[in-house]
Amino acid sequence: MNFDMKKIISKILIISIFFLSSECNPDPEIESHIGHLKINVTFTNAEGRLSPEIGAWALLFGTKAKCSDYYEAKMGYARIDGERILRRYEVSADDQGVILMKNMPAGEYYLTVISKARLRYSEKIITIPLGDTLIVSKHFTNDYKFDHDLEPWDYEMPTE
Repeated sequence: MNFDMKKIISKILIISIFFLSSECNPDPEIESHIGHLKINVTFTNAEGRLSPEIGAWALLFGTKAKCSDYYEAKMGYARIDGERILRRYEVSADDQGVILMKNMPAGEYYLTVISKARLRYSEKIITIPLGDTLIVSKHFTNDYKFDHDLEPWDYEMPTE
């Protein structure tokens, strides 16, 4: 009995080691439904040089949402047919002005980018592709208007 118990325990240990050491691949079905979004946010500083927009942030909504003014964008909500809708995702820019959203469900989104230094926001409908990274660049102009700035936007479609 003691010998049989040792055999059983050793078999369990061998099977456990095999499963723990084997490489575990993510489910391809789940992976095929995600994408990544990278936003480079910049502005022209007082010296006329291009600078990263540190602390800018991005909000993603469903595609029917629409911000009607800066206050709504700043507070993190938009509207669909007059009804207040909260953001689905929110991420802030790092010290290089880069906003990175990884493993997003792929599809169409209403994107609002808010510039803290410029007190402005910009909006656009984007499509996050399956399994790839959509790189978007947003440059805020230096005219200090307190309204939205729809252009210029630049796309680099999809890249890794």
